[in-house]
Amino acid sequence: MVGVSLWLFLVTGTISFYPREIHADIMMGGFLFLFSAGFLMTALPQFTASFPMVTHEWIIFGLLTLFLSVTALLQDRFPFHFTLALSFTFLIRFFIWRIFKRTAMPPPPLWFALIGLFVGLAGITLIAVYEKTGQTEVLLSLGRLFFYQGMQLFLVLGVGLFLIPNLLGNFSCSPPMGFGNSQPAYLASIPKPFWTIATLLIASFILEAHSCPILGRMIRAMLFSLVAFHDWKMMRLPRVRSTLSIGLWISCWFLIGGLWLQVMAPNTDLHVRHLTYIGGFSLMTLMIATRVTLAHGGHDLRIEKDSLLLKITLGLIVLAALTRASARFLPEAFYWQHLGYSALAWMGASFLWAWLCLPKIPALVTPDGNT
Repeated sequence: MVGVSLWLFLVTGTISFYPREIHADIMMGGFLFLFSAGFLMTALPQFTASFPMVTHEWIIFGLLTLFLSVTALLQDRFPFHFTLALSFTFLIRFFIWRIFKRTAMPPPPLWFALIGLFVGLAGITLIAVYEKTGQTEVLLSLGRLFFYQGMQLFLVLGVGLFLIPNLLGNFSCSPPMGFGNSQPAYLASIPKPFWTIATLLIASFILEAHSCPILGRMIRAMLFSLVAFHDWKMMRLPRVRSTLSIGLWISCWFLIGGLWLQVMAPNTDLHVRHLTYIGGFSLMTLMIATRVTLAHGGHDLRIEKDSLLLKITLGLIVLAALTRASARFLPEAFYWQHLGYSALAWMGASFLWAWLCLPKIPALVTPDGNT
């Protein structure tokens, strides 16, 4: 809500500076990263049959989240970026430690999520180094590509390859498999095509940063089109018909459409990219977060189909994505107003989602049994 409201403050003259970087940092390093962290810290202990968060981990990540909130609006971006780098480091350690202590094999695609965390850490580190040294524009460009796109695209692969088909009714995710006293090597369980996909995706960002933007974007669009049609079965409507499944299906189309428009309309890159950001990343995040909240809280999953609030949330996010992407094609006099309209739509969607889901989040039960 805060990250998007900056455009309203700009349109109304409340702030006099251009908040593009602050807005992007808050949405990627606040909204999307923290949702992803919440999902991983909930799912990893179950997927690995290891152990949940312990008290000192709650304290550390709680403090890091507090520092992210305190530094989010500073015009000096280094404190926020430094805190975010520490948050990535914490989450990587959390991930690897659960893999090390596993008593079951997690779904192989989850490996992409680990790479996404490393890509996010690399991106935010390159940005922070540039802020302190002012050296090497190419590395700054690569850092922004890693942080603003690479991190989330890898997380989409890590979670989406096994979770999206299940939520769309194309059931493909089996429970984690136990392995008794013999612990197989984790990396050996990763299918070889996954290594190829990861290599190509990282290479696409390096190519774009080194003056081959169209080739890099085309590689990404082709990779995700392959995943979308082969694994997500996007050519047909979801077999499970609900507001949540339709919203998730729409978010997949926004993701792919935004990636291809970056190839076909490079002069409007920043604007069409918001189809991927808003209609893809944010809609996908809120739809998955809805299922996680309802399932872990023991609530009736019919809410996913019947909730009017969820239907309006879906409609407002679609409206926000289309409004933001189309602003580029309007006269300058209307451009800033459209940024404000898009912000209002997205804030309305966030508010309604919070109204529906936040009261349903189950209470935290610590390892010693306290609530």
